[in-house]
Amino acid sequence: MSAEAAAMAALTLEEDPAIGKLRDLLNRKMRVMIADGRVFVGIFMCIDKGLNMVLSGAEEYTADERRFAGLVMIPGKYIVRAEAEDYEASDVYS
Repeated sequence: MSAEAAAMAALTLEEDPAIGKLRDLLNRKMRVMIADGRVFVGIFMCIDKGLNMVLSGAEEYTADERRFAGLVMIPGKYIVRAEAEDYEASDVYS
């Protein structure tokens, strides 16, 4: 890839509204539901092109149990729904 093409690709990503929305959710508390029924609640740290999400300080909820899971990576293929639990940024990682 030429330097010009790489610069255009970077510019396109920065202008993409979806990237901006994800950037706004960084360091916010998120609730992520996965295909087997579990729910993870934690601070949204990052996401990649495969839609794999990383949550910090996460708690895992099942039908009858809650446990601290810590730093978790949730594979994108199992994510059913992800939503912001609150819109105030956490000051833990800021």
